Amino acid sequence: MKNRKLSNLCDDTINICYGVIEEVSTFNIFEWEMLEIALLSMGALIGSTFSPFFKKIRPLMIVLTAVTYGYTVWRLITNISLPKSFRD
Repeated sequence: MKNRKLSNLCDDTINICYGVIEEVSTFNIFEWEMLEIALLSMGALIGSTFSPFFKKIRPLMIVLTAVTYGYTVWRLITNISLPKSFRD
């Protein structure tokens, strides 16, 4: 019984990964730029920990990171059909 649940979970996870790959392949240039900004802003947020200049604009960087990651995740999740076990 436990192996069957694990097998179903693995199958569902694989299906979600394939769905994400299919969605990413349909990204237009704006969505690729949003993803790039999300990754760069997260790196800048981590790298700015000890810089006095960036400590002043850290709230702006947090908002930028949250908005771009939020948009990217929203874009991926809204068009993927989740397996039944994840919808319950």
